[in-house]
Amino acid sequence: MACNERTLRDYALPSLDMVQESIMRLGHSNQHLKRFLQLCDTFKYNDVTDEAIHLRLFPFSLIDNSFSWLDSQALGSIMTWDELAGKFLQKYFPISDAVQIRREIVLL
Repeated sequence: MACNERTLRDYALPSLDMVQESIMRLGHSNQHLKRFLQLCDTFKYNDVTDEAIHLRLFPFSLIDNSFSWLDSQALGSIMTWDELAGKFLQKYFPISDAVQIRREIVLL
């Protein structure tokens, strides 16, 4: 599958696109990532990518169970910021929560 082709399941999964919108979404994970990305935007270093900053600083934004969750990931299993953010959102904002929120919106 080409990298720009997405499956129907991909559209159902939480993603970074949900985090960076101006519309406030339910869920602490999204808000955590939004605040984290805002903080990272204040750091700029020559020859250091935003992705490298995100990957390096993200563990410091976590506490308790979320830090333990990240620490439990297989060594070398996360290579990009998108992978890390995707795993974090899947863990702390699962598809079932997104489906429930969509149902509540439709019923309004």
